Amino acid sequence: ATLFIGDGIGENTKDFLKAIRRHVLLWEDDKKLEYFELSLKSGSLAESWYNKLPAAEKNTFENLVTAFQKQWPQEEMEEKERGERGRRNL
Repeated sequence: ATLFIGDGIGENTKDFLKAIRRHVLLWEDDKKLEYFELSLKSGSLAESWYNKLPAAEKNTFENLVTAFQKQWPQEEMEEKERGERGRRNL
């Protein structure tokens, strides 16, 4: 599985969440939360965000997903990726 970094380069938040959900579909909430945390790259922006997240925003899997989607809205990530691709092609 690919680890999420959070810099928006080559990352698709929708696909990341789909992969997580597919993997943990039948798991209990505590295991889902643990797997999500383990899917964030060590030392990354995403891990730093997670570590600073208030407990109430990561006390259930759905709360964590909601917080993640607020932090990395799909539309903004797509725009950032398009911009990075454009700069690389110059």
